[in-house]
Amino acid sequence: ATSAISAIANTSAVVGFGSVVKAIPLFQSILGVMLNIPGPALLGAAIAVTVICGLTGSASGGLGIAVPMCADLFIPMGVSAEAIHRIAAVSSSALDSLPHNGFVNTCLQYCETNHKESYFDAFIVTVVITTAELALVVAMFSIMG
Repeated sequence: ATSAISAIANTSAVVGFGSVVKAIPLFQSILGVMLNIPGPALLGAAIAVTVICGLTGSASGGLGIAVPMCADLFIPMGVSAEAIHRIAAVSSSALDSLPHNGFVNTCLQYCETNHKESYFDAFIVTVVITTAELALVVAMFSIMG
């Protein structure tokens, strides 16, 4: 029960942090830039979701903000809803593992370690590998339409 309460508290804090970040005027400016990235629409969607989730510190909180906006922007451009869904699901984790993320803090707490001792490993597994996976997913959707 204690572990569950801790995990819920960490996740709730990060989602709350994301809600506060969303309300800041600078976030709206950053969002405008993210949703107007020049180049292929799939790449723009991937970068937008990645950055928004990184800023909010939560994949789930960031997805709740980013997906409706990306859908409104990219579906009229001809991007399928399925492609947006899959790209968003993968890209939400690419910067979701920043040190202020609830999941990272919960994992470190369960493993009885800290950022200094374990964050490099967490960074490789969650940021580097996820970003490589995202590049592969974007490439596949670009080729296969």
